[in-house]
Amino acid sequence: MKKWLIFCFVVAVVFGMTVSAFANGDQEGGENGVEPRELKLAISMPETHHYYLTAVKFADLVKEKTDGMVTVKIYPNALLGNGKSQVEGVRLGKIDFTIQYTAYMSQFIPDTEIFGMEYAFDTWDHYFEFCYSKYAEGWYKEVEENGLKVLNFSPNGKYFLVSKKPIHNLGDLEGMKMRGKPGTKQSILFDKIHGTATTPVSYNELYSSLQLGVVDVVSQNVSNVKNSSFYEVAPYIVEVPIMFATNPLYMSMKTWDSFSPEVQKIIQDSADIACKWVQKEYPNVIEPNDRKFLVDKGVNFYTPTDSEKEEWMSKTTAIWDLYKTSYSDKAPEIVDYILNDIVNR
Repeated sequence: MKKWLIFCFVVAVVFGMTVSAFANGDQEGGENGVEPRELKLAISMPETHHYYLTAVKFADLVKEKTDGMVTVKIYPNALLGNGKSQVEGVRLGKIDFTIQYTAYMSQFIPDTEIFGMEYAFDTWDHYFEFCYSKYAEGWYKEVEENGLKVLNFSPNGKYFLVSKKPIHNLGDLEGMKMRGKPGTKQSILFDKIHGTATTPVSYNELYSSLQLGVVDVVSQNVSNVKNSSFYEVAPYIVEVPIMFATNPLYMSMKTWDSFSPEVQKIIQDSADIACKWVQKEYPNVIEPNDRKFLVDKGVNFYTPTDSEKEEWMSKTTAIWDLYKTSYSDKAPEIVDYILNDIVNR
């Protein structure tokens, strides 16, 4: 009986030490670990959007790989504020993660907007190559210096012009009220070349702004048009690929630094798996399905004629030159890399 009690005591002590070590984020009993925690991941999109699906996959992996010690609660539909507020919340450590458009970092790193340079990329492969290039890696490091860590990224879509009335050529676009992202220079550059008049509107006010005529046209991807029901108030899409875009999965550096290397690796590995999944799934499955949904809803997709395409493309050199001169002294090198080393090689 005494031996049995001693055995039970030893098992209890060993079990307690193991749980304590993991709770401290270090399975070998390190001092820089973490207790069980619930982290917050904010997105602006609804539960039907591929950002939400990516967030769920990421959260499930983190929970599984930490045996439930670290969980991630997802806040969709801008419950924790609009996109800009979410990025600021992550930067300050009030929110742990967000999946948001790169341009929101432009207030800290102006060259960020080159990620969304118009008419620059031909295919998703071209765009993804840039997102893993030395120039993107340099941007990721600058982001870390501003309080956020880029774990990986989700494709945001090919952007077309979505409007309340048909647009076939550049003349149709002249003088239209264009939605611009608050706090970015990108829309101003677009106006200079295309003759539009930008009105800053946050994403979560975009439906009502289109409905009330505050804006007439917006650059958007088919997934956002579907999931946010923009097709109900703007049923025309001209299939000129204005730009490709991506949304990083950001993590607060304050949250990242609070974890041990072991837990950091789990978080990074989980992000890589989730984002690699959506990078493959979005162009091949999600985007085509979302386009079909819009066609079935009666959205008018207009494919420009060859002469109309030439007219649209005639603006490319002028807008690329503006990007070279409107940002940092590194901008010309980055733009040339995109145009010459990736797309046209």
